[in-house]
Amino acid sequence: MLFAYLFGQNKMQLNAERNAMASGLKGIKHLFINRLKDKGIEECLIPGFLRLLANSLKGYPDTNRVLINKRLDYLGWPDFELDEHTYQLAVACFEVDDVDISKHMPSEWFFNNYGFELAK
Repeated sequence: MLFAYLFGQNKMQLNAERNAMASGLKGIKHLFINRLKDKGIEECLIPGFLRLLANSLKGYPDTNRVLINKRLDYLGWPDFELDEHTYQLAVACFEVDDVDISKHMPSEWFFNNYGFELAK
């Protein structure tokens, strides 16, 4: 009985920690998306941009912000400059979401997981 009580407490604490992390992650994602919008990316293009950025970050794990900017320029985003703060937000979001580019992750995955809603 004592074990069940202690296990229940640990399970409740774990659930509380997961909920706190999830709400924190939503805030980070929201900040990340807003920074992209502030940098001039139209909302309808953000899911595709996130996919391209995730592929660039995960496909080249020893990369840095300067190389990512060169890659973005090469891939058709010459007017976009990824600053250090936005770069760190991207890395954090993709690591927490465990983005795996070896799996096919279409733009719709980013659309659904980064808080976009379909226009009605």
